[in-house]
Amino acid sequence: MKRSFASLFTRSAQPPSSQSGAVATSTGKRHGRGAPIKMHWWRGPDCRNFGDELSPIVVRAMAGRAVERAPIHQADLLAIGSILQAAARSTQLTIRREPLHVWGTGIITPLDFPRLPCLSTSAVRGPLTRNVLRLRQSVPLGDPGLLADRLIEPAESKEWAWGVIPHHSQVESGFVRRILEHTPKSTLIDVRGPYPLATITKIAKCDRIASTSLHGLIVADAFKIPNIWISPQRERRGLNWKFADYFLSVGRSLFQPLSVPESADLNEIAGSEKPDYLADIDLVKECIAAAFPAL
Repeated sequence: MKRSFASLFTRSAQPPSSQSGAVATSTGKRHGRGAPIKMHWWRGPDCRNFGDELSPIVVRAMAGRAVERAPIHQADLLAIGSILQAAARSTQLTIRREPLHVWGTGIITPLDFPRLPCLSTSAVRGPLTRNVLRLRQSVPLGDPGLLADRLIEPAESKEWAWGVIPHHSQVESGFVRRILEHTPKSTLIDVRGPYPLATITKIAKCDRIASTSLHGLIVADAFKIPNIWISPQRERRGLNWKFADYFLSVGRSLFQPLSVPESADLNEIAGSEKPDYLADIDLVKECIAAAFPAL
């Protein structure tokens, strides 16, 4: 039976027991084992991004402890998102002694990754990230966003034929508006909302998903909802590194988005078959969950 993490949210909000053991934090201070986990995730000055904001929620559920955001050089853990790019730029991490745990994190573009002895890597998003970090081939692969289905109760019924999930920069674009106008029973899923669990719940109530957002696709995969990666027809297309990194981790073969014409009904450009790779998604989920570090 699929395990639900919902009960852990209440538990993680409780204050730590005064009798809990003490452990060293990444800043050298001592705190109880029930103290908040310090994490770093991307957050823009004017917006929040769904995948990044999902990171502390998944970690809080996995650890049964509260989470607080911290600068990358003071964090205990990096999880969802392409934030290893930021780690590569941090001069403070080059001299850090305490471990910085990496769980399912990725890189957004290839680079000559610096030697960072402080990184303690239990899993990365995909094989492209694993190769850039020069890790052993045995290091597990997978994005922790695949555990999103364990954060909510199963949907009792579907409400929409299609959920359309644009990247936060495309929500108000004409491209998205036209898709919604021409696709029957479709709904916009706005990833800029402040409540990631509400976004997950809406995704779960769709028969199919079309997304320009990577974590729109990942969360759809978590629920085994057939989904397509889309882009405007006029947009130049090249290998999108973070998408390929994730797709390779789950055995997904399409490395280019489907080009959507100006007035397209999604039913006319998408196949009706459930993709074969979804049959093995549970194996990836168990692998990434088992790799959660001891904090």
